[in-house]
Amino acid sequence: VTHIENFYLYLRQECEVSNNTAMKFVQRFHTILLFAQKSGLSFIDPFGNFKFNFDKTDRGYLTQEEIDTIYYKEFKSKRLEHVRDAFIFSCYTGLPYCDIYTLSVVSNQKMNEYLAEIAAICQINKRITYHLARHSFATEICLTKGVPIESVSKMLGHTNIQTTQIYARVVDRKLSHDMNM
Repeated sequence: VTHIENFYLYLRQECEVSNNTAMKFVQRFHTILLFAQKSGLSFIDPFGNFKFNFDKTDRGYLTQEEIDTIYYKEFKSKRLEHVRDAFIFSCYTGLPYCDIYTLSVVSNQKMNEYLAEIAAICQINKRITYHLARHSFATEICLTKGVPIESVSKMLGHTNIQTTQIYARVVDRKLSHDMNM
């Protein structure tokens, strides 16, 4: 077992992260080593025969009805109204949290906590995180309304259309379900 595989196993077992999260850490480490090598540092690549294996995941999204439920819900708390407004804004623009963060003082962790509270109040039985706004924008606002995947890919800032095709798989599954109905 190589040092890289040991690092991967440490992340999975000791840090209790998912396969994809561990793979991203290992991938970033590999990027750092490649940079060092290109900068003139000489060493044997410890990644040799290491294979990056990511699990395929279907990303969630909110339906238009769920987006509307959150949008029209009146909250007694100003902080929840603030989080709701930022989240809905991202549902319709696809902006990631890091861009919204510059407009807000709320951390991503707190934002996700508040979104869980909003989901409970709105009786939406999904794990809502801020990133779900981007998925909802791509899937429900764009792809299901016929916006070409190439346009969605550009709007999301993806450099590889395969990244955007994750959303298309969800739309294909929904189409299949709708046809069965």
